Amino acid sequence: MRTISRRSFIAAASAGLGAIPFSIWFEKYAGAQAVQTRYNIQTPIGDQMAAKYASAVATLMSLPEQDPRSWIFRWYSHWVKGGVTKEAEIERIYPDPADPRRTLAIETWSTCVPHLAGSNKLHFLPWHRMFVYFYERVLGHALADPEFTLPYWNYSPDSNSTFDRSLPPQFRARLDPLFNSLYRSARRSAVNAGRPIDEGKEAYQRLHLAPSMSQTRYTPQGAIPGFNNRLNSHVHGNVHTLIGNNLGMANISWAGNDPIFWMHHSNIDRIWESWNSAGFTNPTTTSWLDRSFILVDELGQRVTARVRDFTSPALLGYSYDSLEVVPPPPPAATVLAQTASSNKPEAVAVAQKVVLGARAKRVTLNLANGRLGSFDQRVRYLRPGRRLHLVLQDLSAHAPPGVMYDVYLNLPSGAGTKEALRHWVGDINFFDAVGHKHHASDQPNFVSYDITDIAEALLVKQKLGPQAVVTIVPAGPPAASARPEIGRVLIVEQ
Repeated sequence: MRTISRRSFIAAASAGLGAIPFSIWFEKYAGAQAVQTRYNIQTPIGDQMAAKYASAVATLMSLPEQDPRSWIFRWYSHWVKGGVTKEAEIERIYPDPADPRRTLAIETWSTCVPHLAGSNKLHFLPWHRMFVYFYERVLGHALADPEFTLPYWNYSPDSNSTFDRSLPPQFRARLDPLFNSLYRSARRSAVNAGRPIDEGKEAYQRLHLAPSMSQTRYTPQGAIPGFNNRLNSHVHGNVHTLIGNNLGMANISWAGNDPIFWMHHSNIDRIWESWNSAGFTNPTTTSWLDRSFILVDELGQRVTARVRDFTSPALLGYSYDSLEVVPPPPPAATVLAQTASSNKPEAVAVAQKVVLGARAKRVTLNLANGRLGSFDQRVRYLRPGRRLHLVLQDLSAHAPPGVMYDVYLNLPSGAGTKEALRHWVGDINFFDAVGHKHHASDQPNFVSYDITDIAEALLVKQKLGPQAVVTIVPAGPPAASARPEIGRVLIVEQ
C-alpha cells in the first residue's frame, strides 16, 4: 500500500479546503483510467474482488481514526455512530481547531441525504453513487491496485442474474484470517448463520425488484411513489432491516460500520443503472442536477461533486457485469395520460395517526365522500384508467423497530396464512423514519401500494365490504422503545 504520512495528509487536506470541482479532479486523477467492471460476488471474479475487499477493509480499520482513509472516517461520512453526537466525536478525534481534517469531518460526516432534516429524498440515489465511488477509490488506494472494483450482492429472487438471499459467506467467516474483517456480530444471528434474510416470508416479496422497476418515473406523481422513492423505501430499507440488528445495518447510525453496507449499495446503484438502461430517465431540473456535495478522495482532498456528474456509471469509468431486464417505457400517449389533469389524486378513505406496537393494528378508514358510495361500490365503479393506491404518510419512529410490518386490506379475523396472502398489499420498514417525526422535507414522506387488483379480486369473492379496513402486523417482536407511527392512512384514486 502506498504510504502517506500524517504530515502529507494534512498538507493534502489543507490544499483541498478550497474544494476541487469534480470535473477537474476527474480529469487529473481518473479520466485516463480504463473502464472498470463491478462484479457479482457470486462469480469467480467477484469472489476474487471480495478477497481484495477484505484485505482493504482490514487496512482501513488499522488506520488511525484521524486519517481520512480510515474506517471510522468513511463510516461517519454516512452517519456518526449512535450514542454520541457528531460534534462530540469531532472534538474527540480532532481536538486541534487548526487541523484541516477537522474541517473535512465537519463538512462530510453525517451527510447521507435521505436522513437529513429538510433534505430532498430525490438525491438518495446520486448521493450514494458518489459515496460508494469514492469509497471504492479509497479501497483501491489501500490495495495499491487500480483494477480493484467493489463487488455487489444480488439478493433479489426475481432477478435475471445469479442471486442469493443469504448473506455472502465471505461476510460470515468470523474465524477466517482473511475474511474476518468483513464479519460483524451486530447482525441477526440467523443471518450470520447463513439463513436467507427473508426466511419464512418468501411469498411476501421483501427482496423483489418488480415494485421498483415497474415505476415509469423517477419522481413521485401524486400517490405514485416513483422509482427513487420506491427503491429507497422497499428493497433498500428492507435489506437494512432484515440484516439488522439495531447496532448494525438496521440502524442509520451504525449501518456504515458493516462492510456489507457498501456491497448492498453497489447493488442499489446497479439497479438504478438497469432502470436507466431500459430507457427510463432521471430528472432534468437544475435543482436536481446542480445539487452539490462535498466528498473526500483517497488523498484526503476535498472534492465538490455535482449530481449531473454522477447520472451514469459511464461518466465515471465503471460498469456492471450484468444488468436487470426491465420492461421498456410505455408509449408516449400513456406517459401523457399519466400527467393529464384527469389523473389528479382523489381521496377515497382516510384515517389519522396510527400508532403501531407489538400486536396487529386494525384501522378502519372513514370515507372521504360518502355521497360517492361505499368502499366496495367505489371499487366496483372505478373509472377506466384510474387506479387505487393505499398511501401511508409521515412515517416516524423513536428508535429502529428492528422488524418489518405487513399491510393487509380487509383482512378477516383468524385468517390463515394462505387466506392472509390474498389480502396482503405490501410491507413497511422504518429504516428511514427514525427521528423524522418533526422533520420538514422538500418531498412528501410516504409509501404507497397499488391495491386495485387486490381490491377487485376481493370484491369478486365478496370479501371487501362497505368499509376499507387496513391491518398492520409486525413480522416479529419490535423494539419496545421504537413506538413507530403513521401520520395518515389514505386510499387514493388516481
